[in-house]
Amino acid sequence: MSAIAERLVRNTLFSTAGQVVSLAVGLALVPYMLSVLGAEQFGVWIILAVATTYFSLLDGGVSASFIKHLAEAHTLGKAQRRNDIIATGWLFYCLFSLLIVAAGVALEKSLMGLLSITGDITTVYWGVLAIFAVRSTFVVYRSMLYALQRLDVLNKIEIGTVLFNAAGTVILLKAGHGLQGVVTAALATAVLHVTAETVMAHRLCPGLAFAPHRASLRTFRPLFRYGIQLQASRCAELIHLHVDKLILAHFLGLAQVTMYELGSKIAGLTRTLPTVLLPAILPAAATLEAERKRVQLLHLYERGSKYLAAAALPLAGFTLLSAQAIIDLWLGPGDYGGAVLAVRVLAVAYLFHLLTGMGLAVARGIGIVQYEMRALTVSAVLNVVLSLLLVTRYGLPGVLAATALSTIVGYSLFMGTLHAHLKLSLLSFARTVYALPAAGMAAAAVTTAALGYSLGLLPAQPGSRAWALLALMMNGAVFFSVYGAILLKARYIAVGELSLVRKALAMRS
Repeated sequence: MSAIAERLVRNTLFSTAGQVVSLAVGLALVPYMLSVLGAEQFGVWIILAVATTYFSLLDGGVSASFIKHLAEAHTLGKAQRRNDIIATGWLFYCLFSLLIVAAGVALEKSLMGLLSITGDITTVYWGVLAIFAVRSTFVVYRSMLYALQRLDVLNKIEIGTVLFNAAGTVILLKAGHGLQGVVTAALATAVLHVTAETVMAHRLCPGLAFAPHRASLRTFRPLFRYGIQLQASRCAELIHLHVDKLILAHFLGLAQVTMYELGSKIAGLTRTLPTVLLPAILPAAATLEAERKRVQLLHLYERGSKYLAAAALPLAGFTLLSAQAIIDLWLGPGDYGGAVLAVRVLAVAYLFHLLTGMGLAVARGIGIVQYEMRALTVSAVLNVVLSLLLVTRYGLPGVLAATALSTIVGYSLFMGTLHAHLKLSLLSFARTVYALPAAGMAAAAVTTAALGYSLGLLPAQPGSRAWALLALMMNGAVFFSVYGAILLKARYIAVGELSLVRKALAMRS
């Protein structure tokens, strides 16, 4: 297990670096884009990206199966099988992308009417379709790098392309190109991104061949069988991330979409930052399953879940406590009450999603994806129904409540069925994994709130960046000091495991 553990730690470190850079650049870029484009045009960009993302649901879930099957083929030394998967995946997505672009062009007017988007944005819309096609066609090479567990390479590419996109976006916006400039920068970034991933996949995997003639239905069938079971899960994930924006755009207008998006950007930090371990879990689980090492697999699941809970719970708790100050520091003076509410509600929803992340990755790695499919289908349907029922009466708060409730129900159902299959007591697992960090979070929140109110740092004073910075620094120092002290005192995570971090840092990339 030590070799796998060292690899996981190393991949986690690079994933952390990639996530930090991506988030920092994204958070810095959003206020600038908002100030140049305005709330309406910024909302158009968000909605177009969301709408075209839904086109990916038509692929039958094939992309989700690449990592598992490529990891198994690589582990078992089946080079021919690996090349067959690459060829079949590339050819399938070439045809799929052409079909989607053609359908997207044909449905342009209907889609714009449905989303209540006015004005001539044809060039921008076609640009977004082109971005989708470029990324889809070469997704199999990204999956190959995941299967090789080379997340260090993937994140180096991610960092470079994020910086490239940010620079291009700023330059083109300053030149007065508006939305067309944004989509041009994004398209150039997509081409650079897939080119780098394709080159590195061939360089790191000797014998990897580009041979479209090896594509076959025989290879495609198991990919499709596995992938189709994940399709409902992909739908559910996209619904939780995006369908609320579409409903808000239709019933309440693009201004409310912007409030939701601003809030979800901050709440997303509580979900995104702790997930740096997850991308490495699926190929590692697939490898252990292929080697029939079930005991080590379960150990990986429990230990990984502890790391995830230790990071996720305090981030969610502090975000709930400090939502107003975070929005004020980020956006400055303005009426962002809807965004503050979105931060708080979505932080709760994303927490439940995140705490099941290790289970989702392990289940996908060992091929038991039916539980995720069933549970998240329930969640997706519940989200749509509740959002439609609540949006006209309660507006943005109603849609946010629908998202939180459906997320809690869906992911709780998944955990119950997963643990029944693994024959692990969910109650015992929860006590081992979640109880201590949850207690630490509660104690830190109470201590911080008491001190904050006594010093006048809570509640936050809307609109003042200086005051928001002071409040966040003081409250953050108290919150995370109390939380960290509790976990260290209880020895929740063994101090000796830090040696894995030192080894990972010492390894050459």
